[in-house]
Amino acid sequence: MAAEPPKKLLARGQVIFHENETGDEMYLICSGTVKISKNVGDKHVTLGTFGKNEFFGEMALLNEQGRSGTAIAMDDCELLVINRATFDGALNAAPGWLGAVVKSLAGRLSDMDMRIGKDLVYVGKKYPGVR
Repeated sequence: MAAEPPKKLLARGQVIFHENETGDEMYLICSGTVKISKNVGDKHVTLGTFGKNEFFGEMALLNEQGRSGTAIAMDDCELLVINRATFDGALNAAPGWLGAVVKSLAGRLSDMDMRIGKDLVYVGKKYPGVR
């Protein structure tokens, strides 16, 4: 039986990771709330807010690209830290087709994230007052 991944305690306002950083970990929220935001042009856009039993940071493990946004603890948080080796081990233990589906979905989400970012830059330039 595999050991439980380590936990990390964070104070409100603490940055978990920064946009464009490389990442070897994803996180499952045991308690607290985390906000993911992205710089788009000269604007700061919230991509999502996550709470208990939700996860984030998985895209860096799946597509091996930089982080798509900055993650900040919105209040005191306890996170389960799942590193690349643990994630890959779980994925490899699953049926082969499941790994292919997960990686394909990650690619699609990454592409969509890029398109949305470009659209937000366009809207921001065309309509400067829009947030």
